[in-house]
Formats: sequence, C-alpha cells, structure tokens
Amino acid sequence: MAPNRRLPDDDAWRILAASQWGVLSCIDEDGLPYATPVNAVLDPQDRCLYFHCRRIGRRMRALTANPRVCYVAPVDVSLPEMRFITWYECAMVEGVAERVADDDLVRDRLRLICDRLAPGQLERREDDVIERYLPAVAIMRIVPERVSAKRNHND
Repeated sequence: MAPNRRLPDDDAWRILAASQWGVLSCIDEDGLPYATPVNAVLDPQDRCLYFHCRRIGRRMRALTANPRVCYVAPVDVSLPEMRFITWYECAMVEGVAERVADDDLVRDRLRLICDRLAPGQLERREDDVIERYLPAVAIMRIVPERVSAKRNHND
C-alpha cells in the first residue's frame, strides 16, 4: 500500500464501525478464490465482525474448508468529476471466520445486525421473524488477526 494512503490502525476500527457492507474473500473447497458482498457488523465489545448467511451453499462450504478470510469495507466512495480516480476510505481485515454455534448468541447477533442495518425498524426484527429464519441462517464471526486502513481523497 502506498505510504501516503495508509491510515493508523485505529481508523480501521472507525471505518468498520461505520461501514454497512464489504466484500468477503475466501478460498473455496476446490482451491479457487471466492468473494461475495456481505453486511458485516462490528461488535465494538469483542472487535469481531458478524454477518449472516445461509447454512448451505458455496460460501459455507468454502468457510468450512478454509476459514481464513479477508474482508474489505469501503466508506465515503465517490468519483470526482473530470478525474480518472476514485476517492474512498477502506478497512481491511485478515482473520478467521467461525460459525457461531450458540442459538442465544445467534439471536443476539441477528438483533445486532438488524439494529445496525435497519435502525428504528423494530417490526423487521421482531423475535418471531428471527425465530422463523433461525433454522436456515448461520451467523459467522470474523476474528481479526490483522487490520489496516487506507484513504485516497487527495490525489
């Protein structure tokens, strides 16, 4: 990363707290790269990221085969007029993805995700809705091993 674009690691946590989505990159069971957009939410208490996904499918097979992941979360993305450049800030997390097994914690993390992505919309996160989707959804936790951040707003 260009030294003039690198931000202090504390900015990575700020960006992760502000972001609403990012791209999760992993290696699938055939050894092929696989990346998907996810709505990961940072829990400031444990500094882990949480996202929901189906219990079956290519992403779950990939995370089961190789839990090492890279997650990139952009914020403040814009394309300035008359410039051939993109301005942005982003945080990058390298770590391990693990499935949350405890159903009470899964419910709690689903509420955290709903509150972050749909604030004030309690009807969209009623407990009966969570209970209805619980058999089909998995909550994954990304345990960060390394974080970094960068910005390009002045080129």
